[in-house]
Amino acid sequence: KDQTRESELLLTSASVGQPIEDSLFDRPKQTGRFRLSRSLTIPFEYADNEIVVKCRVNNSEDVDFLFDTGASDTIIDRRIAAQNFLAKQDKFDIAAYSGMVQANRSELKRFEIGPLVLNDVPVRVLDMSAQSRQMGRQIAGIIGTNIISQFLVTIDYSKPNLVFEDMETATRPIKAANVPFIVRQLPYIKVSLNGRDEQLLLVDTGAAFNHLPTSVAQRHVQGDPAAVRHVTEATGLDGRPVQLGRVVIDSVVLGGVTRRGIAFTYPIQQEKRSSPKKSTPEGKERAGFFQDSNFGILGNPFWENFIVTVDYRFQRLLLQLNPAYKLRNDMDDALSRGDSMLVARRDYRQAEVFYQKALLLADGARDIKMQARLLGRLGNLRRIMAKDLNRPEHAKAAYQYFVRAQELAKKVGARDVEGRILADWSLLYSDNGQKAIAKQAIDRALVLAPQDANVNVDCAVHLYRAKLFPEMQRYVEKALFLEPSNWSALWYQVKLSENFQDLPRVVATLKEILRFYPWSKVAQEKMATVKASMNLPTVTPAKDEPAPQLQPPPANQGVNPWMPRVPSITPTPAGKDVPTISPWNQGGRTQPNVPMITPMNRPVGPGAAGGARTVPMIVPTNSKEKVR
Repeated sequence: KDQTRESELLLTSASVGQPIEDSLFDRPKQTGRFRLSRSLTIPFEYADNEIVVKCRVNNSEDVDFLFDTGASDTIIDRRIAAQNFLAKQDKFDIAAYSGMVQANRSELKRFEIGPLVLNDVPVRVLDMSAQSRQMGRQIAGIIGTNIISQFLVTIDYSKPNLVFEDMETATRPIKAANVPFIVRQLPYIKVSLNGRDEQLLLVDTGAAFNHLPTSVAQRHVQGDPAAVRHVTEATGLDGRPVQLGRVVIDSVVLGGVTRRGIAFTYPIQQEKRSSPKKSTPEGKERAGFFQDSNFGILGNPFWENFIVTVDYRFQRLLLQLNPAYKLRNDMDDALSRGDSMLVARRDYRQAEVFYQKALLLADGARDIKMQARLLGRLGNLRRIMAKDLNRPEHAKAAYQYFVRAQELAKKVGARDVEGRILADWSLLYSDNGQKAIAKQAIDRALVLAPQDANVNVDCAVHLYRAKLFPEMQRYVEKALFLEPSNWSALWYQVKLSENFQDLPRVVATLKEILRFYPWSKVAQEKMATVKASMNLPTVTPAKDEPAPQLQPPPANQGVNPWMPRVPSITPTPAGKDVPTISPWNQGGRTQPNVPMITPMNRPVGPGAAGGARTVPMIVPTNSKEKVR
């Protein structure tokens, strides 16, 4: 009578040939054990495409949990369970990414997710050391759907935070796309790929990639199957690696919402099973990076563009386009244009223009994380100018940019951004001949941002300079998997293939370069030269258009007089007990603590305590002009 929506019934299909039970239209019953008198907002860290939430187990200190809609149960790491003296019961197997893993049942007397306090929570205990190694941090467990399904949960990646509301009384957003669950109590949704291929995909906020079954992905793989394919390894709860390929779907449609150019992974080789798979997901034990031969995954790289509401009462997702991502996309666009001008074209002035444009947007939005990213890029710009132009004063400015960028990244806890900053910073030290500090910086960068393509490229640069070519190949391959159009990674792949005298691979990689950068005259000339040496038909280069020469020179053994001495090294609390993954460790030696670079305690400029504008601007490269 008062126009209040008390209940809602969503019809996904209709049949006129079968009788309809009256009970079908009954109001859904509240089955949850938890009720909320008000909404609770819980901040999270969005790192490496994972939602990381601070939690407490039985009044413990804060520990990191993954928020995972694709996990059927809440999971506790064996180490955390032992520290809290959790009783283990009923050992059994659950299906993980590439095999079975053993787990035990237990119960948490008190589980705190920010301000949300839950009592007597059933959990499963298993070893999560593989996930901890993958993310470079200790993961204490996973928040699964046995908790998530008790509330109306809204995920806002731009803030970033989770909002928990009472399932019974919460108000649902009206202007939102409605995406129903196809399987009751399981977040499987129907998705249209390229407008013709309908698939069931799991809504999985515990997945750092979108994923498709091999049979589905092969229908959408473009080009010659014998062409260069870039693969990477992923691990699930079982810790065993799975070889993954990559395919880009032109359009993905769900609930009337269309997203374009979505990247998916898929298994290169399906593991042989001793028993046939079920054709439906009901009853399967799932956790973490769940993968099935018949069902794919939509992970965080897809959902981060939306404000996502998970509504288990009405068995659906509610999607709203995230307004903050319009501004974020503008900043990302300017940043990527600056990267292209710097790395591919060596146009320092235009690169600085785009970086400063993005920095102005970040200042206006008070986006500290983006400010840190851009200051790091400006530092890398100055590093490259110092090296290419033999202008040592730019090395000093680069150091100042990196100091300020790392301070901002640490301030907001942006581990992935800090990792990229340290990776570029490590090349500055390498350029100056300071190999020890360069090694420590790249080690730390790989721990903080293992899924950043450019961090892997920077590691490959160090290995190239050290002439460790076989080890370098792995990092180049991973960089190209994460970012197939990465200019530096593609050219280093050409150099590696030439070093290994693999001319067919050289040709295939040059074709990739020309597909992404058709204007590249140097790639066209290189292709003609290689084909001539192989007695293959050549292609006439396109019209004259300036293109830079990519010449990664060997490290400068001299010491730059503008560079300060090596700063002190102190272990970071977040890096304790995380083994170094440096490719230079020989004979299985590892370092128990990963050191972090501590910048000099001095301001960047007169107004260093303020905004980002305290760092020196780019100056003309004419040697007669003074440096501001």
